[in-house]
Amino acid sequence: MLRRCGGGRYRLGEGPVWDARHERVLWVDIDGCAAWARPWPDGPVTLIHRAERAVCAILPADDGGLVIVEADRLVRQDESGAVSGERVVDLGDARRFNDATVDPQGRLLVGTLSLTGRSESQELFRLEPDGRFARVREGLSLSNGLGFSPDGTRMYHVDTMRRRIDVLDATDDAPIAITEWTVEGGYPDGLAVDAEGFVWVALWGGSAVVRLDPSGRVVDGVPVPAPHTTSVAFVGSALDELLITTAFVGRAEPADADGGVYRCPAGVAGVDVPAWRTQPLSTMS
Repeated sequence: MLRRCGGGRYRLGEGPVWDARHERVLWVDIDGCAAWARPWPDGPVTLIHRAERAVCAILPADDGGLVIVEADRLVRQDESGAVSGERVVDLGDARRFNDATVDPQGRLLVGTLSLTGRSESQELFRLEPDGRFARVREGLSLSNGLGFSPDGTRMYHVDTMRRRIDVLDATDDAPIAITEWTVEGGYPDGLAVDAEGFVWVALWGGSAVVRLDPSGRVVDGVPVPAPHTTSVAFVGSALDELLITTAFVGRAEPADADGGVYRCPAGVAGVDVPAWRTQPLSTMS
């Protein structure tokens, strides 16, 4: 049964993730320029990061801290909550960072979106251990949800405005496209992968999270009371519950359900998102 996770409403709730070390869930409000945490399974929702720009993603680090993706920079927060590093990225005036994840090797992946309308020139970047910021993919309409198969050999990557999930061979440092899945019923947004290799994707404008089998066919779903369903994650010590974020931005007359964060049993365990392999955030070249 779907139920509300706290009473907060977020303009653009996004990026839910499980922080196993601290037994809490994390998410961001992109347009609200903030990141939030809640002890699991119950506890108060607390503000853990506030910025002067969009806060696009937040991910646990292997030293107990966090890496936070803001509109044009990466921010490192130590375990005490203090900012311990920052790296500004010149993306130009017409775009910002968007969804992010950590790959099986512990490297940060983060994509971009256009701020000036439809685009076919968005990119996906990876922060390498030697500090390079490598371009992994290009020619995207809007880089969104990211995830990996249980064995790490497949990468799933949402290209939202094309209503598409790209399936890539991730066995090489340069992922190679294998196939693509067209998503109906809404615009695909954030995603998560379960232990059976099925992909769960939130549908912006679709009031749902749907579960896709390894061929891309919808086999199940979770109705959500907010049309702008933005992302989903497996959370809890057994990774057997779903945390679902929504948004009220873009709604002419937002209802109370819009912008809520929701939880429900998943019926299956999820694939853990690895902790970011902590590294210094020096000036971006």
